[in-house]
Amino acid sequence: MRKWKWFLWFIIAITILGLVICAVFSALVLTQREIYHNVYVEHVNVGSLSREEAMQKIENIFENELKERRIRFFYNKHEWKFTYEKLGYSYLYENAIENAYKIGRQGDLFSRVKKINSLRNKPARIALEGYFNHGSINEIILEIEEAVKSEEVDASIIRENGIFVITNEILGTRLDRNLLRVRVEEAIKNYKLQDIEIPVKYISPRLTREKLLAIQDVIGEYATEFDSSVIGRSKNILLASSSIDGTLLMLGEALSFNKQTGRRTAQAGYQVAPVILNGELVPAIGGGICQVSSTLYAAVLRADLDVIQRQNHSMPVSYMHIGQDATVSYGFIDFEFANSGEYPVFLESYVDGNKLVVRFHGKRDNNIYIKIHSEIVSEIKLDNKIIKDPSVYLGETEIKRKGRTGFRVNTYKIYMENDEEIKRKLISKDLYPPLYSIWIEGTKHASIEAKSEAEEKESSND
Repeated sequence: MRKWKWFLWFIIAITILGLVICAVFSALVLTQREIYHNVYVEHVNVGSLSREEAMQKIENIFENELKERRIRFFYNKHEWKFTYEKLGYSYLYENAIENAYKIGRQGDLFSRVKKINSLRNKPARIALEGYFNHGSINEIILEIEEAVKSEEVDASIIRENGIFVITNEILGTRLDRNLLRVRVEEAIKNYKLQDIEIPVKYISPRLTREKLLAIQDVIGEYATEFDSSVIGRSKNILLASSSIDGTLLMLGEALSFNKQTGRRTAQAGYQVAPVILNGELVPAIGGGICQVSSTLYAAVLRADLDVIQRQNHSMPVSYMHIGQDATVSYGFIDFEFANSGEYPVFLESYVDGNKLVVRFHGKRDNNIYIKIHSEIVSEIKLDNKIIKDPSVYLGETEIKRKGRTGFRVNTYKIYMENDEEIKRKLISKDLYPPLYSIWIEGTKHASIEAKSEAEEKESSND
């Protein structure tokens, strides 16, 4: 019986001793201030190190890695090499060390002890998270962007010896910022060291060869004649014609005659010639330029382009049908039109001898052509104005200004197909104001002496 009692007390003692030993061991382990053994940050063992020591260790290793790892960027002949550090990439060291320190320190007592013991056979690994300093990577992107950027160049079209010569467009390039940033971040996060091709976007210019190839047909033209012996006027017509020649209008684009030709000044080469001012012809710089604007207007109508602003002269002009002219005065009166069609149009204007030709080239989709018809709605006449002049002898008269009949004119655009009218459109209602004649009528009475002299002179003539 005593043996059993002693044996029972022995078992109890051993159990108590084991519990004390476990409690002491657990207390020592659970109160450990260092990171538990067999804990890694990536491939670096930080077990049994204080947080400060672990921080120092991984910083030394991974900071060198950031300085040594490089990525090469390339585009055509351009090349850049940047380290991870230069690209603004870094690691969240504190987060990694904090996560390493938490292993074996979460949950109840039993769970903690179990986790700590499991580390002997199965190490714990903590991922080292990275982050980007976007300020640094943006600076690099701006540097690359400036190098790869190129401006797009329009295709061009000129007319030489009666044919069109078209040059190809050149595509512009712009850096695709977002895609480059994604490629950089993916490469670094995956520890890839392969070269990265700079992603670019290609920018098509406004004018392309394909668009200009649509210019195939004459869609509207008109010609007027002038007296080439009048040097000043002829020179002005040639200058204005040259200034609009070769103009290309894309869809929706407008042309202002005044903007295109500029100020009509002597410095620009314009000369003195008759111009219409207040219904009368007077000499001025740039005389004759309205023949160019009027001829252009006539061609615009026949090309079926949109007229934005146009004004008729104050009197009919000899070189145009009444109701079909367009006057201009820089800073006051402009002629402006726009390409409202589906294709680009090319404006050709030239002088051939005493003839001014304006022609629009584009693309014609049908057989419709346009005629212009003007009709005088009414004539307006004014009575003569008589001015009494005491310096002129009674009974004598002379004309100081010749009057002119005024007109109200309606002008129509007539759409023709197969020589048949299919549509008629009123495009303008113009007024050409009348001008009264001015007559001088004498009121001076002749003296007897003067009368005798006049009679003697008259008899001698007989």
